[in-house]
Amino acid sequence: MRALCIVALAAGCHPTTSHSSDAAPPDSLGDGPLDSCSAAPGTASVTAHVGVATASYDRLYAGGIWLTGPVKLAGAPFALKLVFAQTSPIAKETGVCCGGADRTCCAIDAIAASIDNLPDGGELGSHAATVENSWGTMFMLPGTLTITEWAHPFMMSPGRIAGSISVATDTVTIDGTFDNQFCAGLLSATI
Repeated sequence: MRALCIVALAAGCHPTTSHSSDAAPPDSLGDGPLDSCSAAPGTASVTAHVGVATASYDRLYAGGIWLTGPVKLAGAPFALKLVFAQTSPIAKETGVCCGGADRTCCAIDAIAASIDNLPDGGELGSHAATVENSWGTMFMLPGTLTITEWAHPFMMSPGRIAGSISVATDTVTIDGTFDNQFCAGLLSATI
């Protein structure tokens, strides 16, 4: 927790500071309290078809880990974690659990997409991702995240990510779009 506050202050933003008019709607609270996250309906439009079941997710919670290490800031990659859900707000712990699709502590229906090593300066474009679910029929599949808008959450707090998700197998199809600020409670950095 102390490391997160140091990094947030070093980036020039107090975790509870309100930001300018082109930020997401107030319900998004991308840089709100560190113990919970809110996402407005419409920050995602993702549909999952698993066998004969279909689920829709209309909220995006964006987070991740800035892989700076003890001395590297410039050029450091980012471990991106996106959580698509129908529920808001969620506790920080729920977001972290669902971001790892941990069924032992993710108590909401969610889909998580992650990129372990998003390169600094190469965020825009299509990236291989791991896509998992936390509820219902369990799966962990390769997919694609295409990032069309990126504002680094530590360099341009609260940051923003927009794009699309795609997964296609014989039994699972997931596709949709997303656009939201990052949630401060779901961000950390290695130091």
